[in-house]
Amino acid sequence: MPFCPVYVEKASGDTVAPQLEEQHGGVTKDVRLTQYLDFVGKRLLPFAKRKDIPFKFQTLESDKIVNAFALGNGNVYATRGLLNMLDDEAELAEIMGHEIGHVDHRHIASQIDAAVGVMGILALAEGIYSYNKHDKIPEGSQAFIDIANKLAPALVLNGFSRDNELEADDTGLKFAVTAGYDPQGSIRVFRRFQQMEKEVTGIDVFLQSHPTARTRIADLQKTIQEKYPKDVGETYRDRYQSVVHEGGSVDGQGGVESGIPAYVYIAGGGVLAAGAIYAIWTAFS
Repeated sequence: MPFCPVYVEKASGDTVAPQLEEQHGGVTKDVRLTQYLDFVGKRLLPFAKRKDIPFKFQTLESDKIVNAFALGNGNVYATRGLLNMLDDEAELAEIMGHEIGHVDHRHIASQIDAAVGVMGILALAEGIYSYNKHDKIPEGSQAFIDIANKLAPALVLNGFSRDNELEADDTGLKFAVTAGYDPQGSIRVFRRFQQMEKEVTGIDVFLQSHPTARTRIADLQKTIQEKYPKDVGETYRDRYQSVVHEGGSVDGQGGVESGIPAYVYIAGGGVLAAGAIYAIWTAFS
């Protein structure tokens, strides 16, 4: 169990969020995508154990970076590049469940523990407590706060440990299956990343730290065989394609409104009507 207090965990997320958003093109102004990520995220949240974090799901505008992030304050992000790469909602559910899993298992808090040490956490906690009471922050505590603020972005971008990643993978699978999604969506996701590993290096690849996609696929296949051998679930591919690629929008119940503008329908109707009139005129002339 991490020693890091929850409010320090949340504070680390508040510190990282603006920088992370700026580095990835900012949070999208496309309300449809925000609603959709929120819809999928909220389908998974009931299966998380933690209820002390207010989760918030957002899309980052970068279409060249394929990645997803979770912060200690409950912010969960997916880039447009990631959404463009995925093919269906079951795949997105694995990613969202994975990120929720990092927060649910307090992996970020464990990172903070390792980065600043027990004495650092104590000093940081003292400093934040004093700040919240509008007291003067002790000089030593302020130094640790400054250190933590500098470390926080690196902690997020550098990924998690091997065990943390595999645990989050399995958590994403568990949440997705329990919510009624196709368990094979998790395999399809990491097959895509496995293909990317051959082409791309650096921090722009989703969770680029170890383990490899091949290892993660094997782990997920084993879990599916042992725990979910008869589960089929839904992919909701049509809904995903409509919202992400065709301009559609999703309501709170999962219904989709077409993204085709009204004038297209009107124009189309006009063409059909003109064609019908011409056919009748030709028949009787």
